[in-house]
Amino acid sequence: MALKSHFDLNEPKKLMDYIIYVSTAVRPMSDSELSNILAASRKNNVSRGITGILIYRYSAEENVGSFIQLLEGDKTAVMDTYNHIVKDSRHHSKIVLEEGQTESRQFPDWAMGFKNIDAVDLRAVPGFTNLGKDSFDSDYFKNSRRTARETLEFFYDAD
Repeated sequence: MALKSHFDLNEPKKLMDYIIYVSTAVRPMSDSELSNILAASRKNNVSRGITGILIYRYSAEENVGSFIQLLEGDKTAVMDTYNHIVKDSRHHSKIVLEEGQTESRQFPDWAMGFKNIDAVDLRAVPGFTNLGKDSFDSDYFKNSRRTARETLEFFYDAD
């Protein structure tokens, strides 16, 4: 589910900063909690010029919820947003997987795209079936031929 942002696909080309991280929820998140996180993220991101995607996965097998998120925009806005996220007590084990610059926004039309995925969704990602786990963690990306960005693009393209 996505909320269209106010960014024009034809905006002048300039380098965009981005960061991708994974984290673990301190407890499974309810639909209501996820909805509140998403509403606040979208409101804040529009005012900061941030676009991106947030994916949540609850694994009943492991009884754990995990997040993967990409934030993109102006470097100061991206880092201020990430530093705010780091202080959020609803999740822990925040690990940066990738950060850098790109020539254009990867998710230009999403103030904050969101997906709450299940095991079937994860198993559809090429290479994910060999993990032995149905959650996001940094080991997945260390041992996979798919980058974190490619995994996020898979879910973006599937929308």
